[in-house]
Amino acid sequence: MLNRKKAAPPGARPGRFWLLLALGSGALCAGYAALVLGTASWAEARALDGLYALDDNWHIRAFSPAGWQRAQRLLAGLAAGLGAAWLALGPATGPGRHELRATLAQGQRLVGREWGQWGRLSRARRWVFGAQLGALTAVRLYLGLTTPWNDDAASYGFFVRHGLLAVSAYYPIPNNHLLSNTIAWVFYQLQPGFWWTMRLPVLLISTLATLGLYMAMRRRLGYWPALLAAGASSWVALGLYQAAAGRAYWLTIGLTVGLFCALLALLRPGPGARRLAWVSLVATGVLGLYAVPTFAYALGSALTWLAGQALWQRRWALLARAVAAGALIGGGAVLLYVPALFVSGPQVLLANPFVQPLAAADFWRQLPAHAWITEGFLLGQRGLGAAGTLLVLGLFGYLLWRWRAGRLAPGLARQVREVGLPALWFVGWPYALLLGQRVLPPERTWLYKAWFGYLLVALVLAGWRWHRPARRWLVGLAAAVFVLYQVTAQLRDNRQARRRLAPDGDMAAWLARHPQARPVLVPDDGIWNWQTLQAHVNDPRQPWAVDRVALPGVRYGYVLTRAGAPAPAGTGSLVFAVGTLRLARYNAPPVAGPPTARKHY
Repeated sequence: MLNRKKAAPPGARPGRFWLLLALGSGALCAGYAALVLGTASWAEARALDGLYALDDNWHIRAFSPAGWQRAQRLLAGLAAGLGAAWLALGPATGPGRHELRATLAQGQRLVGREWGQWGRLSRARRWVFGAQLGALTAVRLYLGLTTPWNDDAASYGFFVRHGLLAVSAYYPIPNNHLLSNTIAWVFYQLQPGFWWTMRLPVLLISTLATLGLYMAMRRRLGYWPALLAAGASSWVALGLYQAAAGRAYWLTIGLTVGLFCALLALLRPGPGARRLAWVSLVATGVLGLYAVPTFAYALGSALTWLAGQALWQRRWALLARAVAAGALIGGGAVLLYVPALFVSGPQVLLANPFVQPLAAADFWRQLPAHAWITEGFLLGQRGLGAAGTLLVLGLFGYLLWRWRAGRLAPGLARQVREVGLPALWFVGWPYALLLGQRVLPPERTWLYKAWFGYLLVALVLAGWRWHRPARRWLVGLAAAVFVLYQVTAQLRDNRQARRRLAPDGDMAAWLARHPQARPVLVPDDGIWNWQTLQAHVNDPRQPWAVDRVALPGVRYGYVLTRAGAPAPAGTGSLVFAVGTLRLARYNAPPVAGPPTARKHY
């Protein structure tokens, strides 16, 4: 009997799927933005101004109570309108229900297929995978408990503790990890401690992302290549650190996996889960840009490869859909950023003070060293630098030559074509965007590239026929040495950081043990910032009375300065000293003027 394709209900058209995708994504993004603005009154929104006290010149936008209410109503109305249109054209109609059922069925088949593949693994392979994931999680947990706080304490102290509006709309420094800070805010409602709020979510996200790295390639490359690429990129020292204290970067790695899988599904010939792939592409694109703006490097790689392949193959419908997906991603991201745009202003999203365009001469002079060090970090050895990357690219180039010459087995040739070439594009394309920006981004923003680099390594080893017993043991030994080196390097860096920051911690502990010493005058911005954040990390609920500038009518008993710095007038005898920090009595009379309420940061 012939298998016949089930016909779509009358009225079903390809455009309906895209209309539902546009309406649904827009309704969700607008609804979330409306929710954020709806959690606070105008007075609470205005109270955000000045939470980041280190920059006296940074202020939120001026907006009236009427303007605040108007913005709330507009967003709520937009979300309700888009949601109503989605319901009317989706579940309420036969063609709409067909599209929704078809997309859901593709998701169910994907889950079933992945679960079935896990069930077909041998017990030995399950044990190897579980042992590696368990060891990796244990190392990450230890690092999360022992790594000194860094930027994650700033997110915790200035944003997460102050509510959803502060997380989503207050954008100094900049506050450019909105999605991870939102997740941290959810955990903060359950348990306000620093580790539970900032470190536990990162540990969970990095574990899920590591599973995604493996599962994404298990069916496409096989067990051992998928395990090698996922494992090596997860054990890299930079990845270990980011899994301990990295906020959004492992979140973007997980989203990049979804982005890459959607790309491969859309380009694979023959029937496939096209609807699910488009939904995944749009969803990961929107969430990635909201997680951190530098996700644009990964997103740009995906969209340019997709558009380029559509042009090369003259698949004009695919090109049009790629453009439509890009538009939906951009529109959804803008809607999610509306609270930050309204409260903080558009200029803060477009001008990161830590990554500014360089003069052309400076950019080209610094680019070689920056690229060398960055590629070294991603491969796991800064000193080796780009030499390792160039070696991998050379070996993969030789593999491409063998493929073009017809000297590869059919299975490996397909893997090189379908996985290797787009992975190579993800490795190299960010440099094209970097050249256009004339910026030198921190290496952590490109951490996602490590996985693509090790995918190329896995394909090179597959071409080398590493499954032979003698070669397999050689690769295993190299992997063990690699893991040992990465863990040792990160533990060493942690010890050095703890020694460097120990005096600041000792001073914070002394002040916590002597509440009668407060309020304390701390005229040094760096010391004030560190002591304030350390106090929040130690006890998120305690009011911490330390002031950068003496407030009118306040008598300060102590002043905290750094050795060698000019002491304020009225500084008396030394009370406690550790490292370069000096706590002394303060005998100056209160500053004249009307009393000023102290902000508890």
